[in-house]
Amino acid sequence: MARNAVGKICFVLPMIAAIGVATTWNQDLFSQETQRQNVNFRIDNRIVAENQVINGVTIFQDNRVYDYLGEHGAITIYDAKNGMMTLLDPSCRLQTKFKISELAKYAEKRKEACLKSDNFFLNYLAAPYFEDEQYEAESGIMTFRSAWAEYRFETVRFDDVGVSERYYDFCKQLTLLNIRVSRMPSPMIRAALNPILEQHRRFPGKVSMTLYPKGKVILAGSVLQIETTHVFVRRLQPADENRIRQAKKFQELFRELPPDDYVREVNSK
Repeated sequence: MARNAVGKICFVLPMIAAIGVATTWNQDLFSQETQRQNVNFRIDNRIVAENQVINGVTIFQDNRVYDYLGEHGAITIYDAKNGMMTLLDPSCRLQTKFKISELAKYAEKRKEACLKSDNFFLNYLAAPYFEDEQYEAESGIMTFRSAWAEYRFETVRFDDVGVSERYYDFCKQLTLLNIRVSRMPSPMIRAALNPILEQHRRFPGKVSMTLYPKGKVILAGSVLQIETTHVFVRRLQPADENRIRQAKKFQELFRELPPDDYVREVNSK
C-alpha cells in the first residue's frame, strides 16, 4: 500500500480499537484471574478503509506492547515501565520516541485549538457527545450516534482483570499517540468512547465507524467509513517472538529523529 494512503489511516485504530475471540463469540474471555504483568497475548487486526485492507498484529509481552501495522508498516512499541512510546518506520529506516506525559499535554492543546476553531466539526472533536447511546447487554452490541459520528461495537466481556487493565492502558496511550501524529479526527472521539467500553469491560471484536465532517448531509467526500475486526490469541507463538526480535533490531539500527522531524520526514515520503 502506498505511503500516503497508509498515512491517512495508519493511526485510526486505538487498537486499536477492537478485539475478537479466537474461540467462540458467546463466551466470556478468561474467567480466571491473572497477574497483570505476566499476561502475554496477541491481537490480530484487520482494517478496511477507502477500499483498502490492512492486516496487523499487536503483541503484549511482559511490560511492553508491540503494535505492527501491516507486514512492512509502522511499528509502535509501548514501554509502560518507562512511560515511553517508540515509533519505527521501516520504509524510511527512522525512529522517534515520545514521553507519555508530553503526549497528554499535546492532546490537551489540540482540544483547546479545536474549541477555538470556527469549524463546527472541530468543536465537536474537542468534546464529543452522542445523542443516542445504546447497550444491549445480551448481544454485547454498543452503538453511539450523533450528527457528526456513528460507532457500532460488537463486543465480548473480559473477566480477566489483568488483561483488561493492560489492554485499556495501551488503548489510552496509543490514542494519545494517534492524536499527536495522525491527521485523522477519529482518535479524539475514541478517547471519549474508550472509558465507556472499559467501564463495562467490553472488548470490541468488530467496530464500524462513520464520520460526517459536514454533519449528516450527503455530499461528495463528506463521509468517512472505516471497519475493523480483531481476534484475540491467548498464547504467543514463535512468529511473535521473531517479530519482537526484529523490532528490537530496528531500534538498534534506525536513525532517531526528534518527534516533529520524524513526522515531517515520514509524511513527505
